Amino acid sequence: MKRVIAVGGQTVQCRSDTGLTVNGKPLKEPYLDPATMMADPSVYPCLGSEFGPVTVPPGRLWVMGDNRTHSADSRAHCPMMCTGDPTAGTVPISNVIGKARFIVWPPSRWGVVRSVNPQQGQ
Repeated sequence: MKRVIAVGGQTVQCRSDTGLTVNGKPLKEPYLDPATMMADPSVYPCLGSEFGPVTVPPGRLWVMGDNRTHSADSRAHCPMMCTGDPTAGTVPISNVIGKARFIVWPPSRWGVVRSVNPQQGQ
C-alpha cells in the first residue's frame, strides 16, 4: 500500500535542501513517523537518495510509502535518479484497486483513516 504523492502533469522531486516537493511546493507530511522509519525527516528530508525532477505522465501516479526508509515505491523503480523514462516509477491509475480505510501498523496508530488532506491544511 502506498500514498499518492503526485498525479499526471505534476512534477515531483526531492532535494536535501528542500525536501519532497510537488510543483516546487514542499509537502506537509505529518503522517511520517521518525520512530518507525529509523530516520528523522527533518534531518534527512529525502529519507534516501535525492531524485527528480520527474513530471508524472497523464493517467499515472507517483506513489511513496509512509515508511520511506523501507518502502519499494516509485523511487525504487526509477533508474538513474528518475531522470530517464518518464513512466519509470509511476503507476497507471488503472492499477489502483482501492483506498485505505484503516491503519493497522504500528499498533499505536490503529484506527480509521480520516479523510484529511495535509496539503489543504484540513
